[in-house]
Amino acid sequence: HIVNDISGLQFDPRMVDVCREHQAGIVCMHIQGTPQTMQLAPHYNNVVDDLLTFFRQRLDALLQAGIDPASIVLDPGVAAGGGDPRDRLRPGLRRRLAG
Repeated sequence: HIVNDISGLQFDPRMVDVCREHQAGIVCMHIQGTPQTMQLAPHYNNVVDDLLTFFRQRLDALLQAGIDPASIVLDPGVAAGGGDPRDRLRPGLRRRLAG
């Protein structure tokens, strides 16, 4: 079982328990706002720092809830939509993955 959650397991507080109880793998995606608002005017003070802060907080919460760290994948949501500042991460990510 794998749960791919666009909210980073934040929208439904029961999802963390469901994932733990079923020992599901988790794809924890970054989102700013809601699906209805996330593309309207995304804003980041520093996109890399903001994503790192978000994922540190989510990872800490998941680990404290008893989720196995080996079952967690962090997804920054790069290229999730046009005009998102996260899209600027793509060239650098590609270079790092290729190198």
